[in-house]
Amino acid sequence: MAHDLGSKSAAGVLLGWPLAFALGGLYGYLGPGSLKDNYLVVLWLLVPAWTALISLAFASRNGRRAWGWLALGNGAAFGLLFLVRQLPH
Repeated sequence: MAHDLGSKSAAGVLLGWPLAFALGGLYGYLGPGSLKDNYLVVLWLLVPAWTALISLAFASRNGRRAWGWLALGNGAAFGLLFLVRQLPH
């Protein structure tokens, strides 16, 4: 179990950071008000979101699952962010 801590840590740090940014971007575009109104809220939510994603990586059964789920989350979040940015404002 201890041998997976490095893999889980790397997954949480390396894949959690871009996922936190993508989720923040989604909130910025889809949240109340405009993106200009939400940028400070998004900025303040990045670190707690990243911390939560690192915690989720440690909660997974093994490092491979942490990498898989966070990679899947990144793909989904960035795909959705790409689609949302294509919508007319």
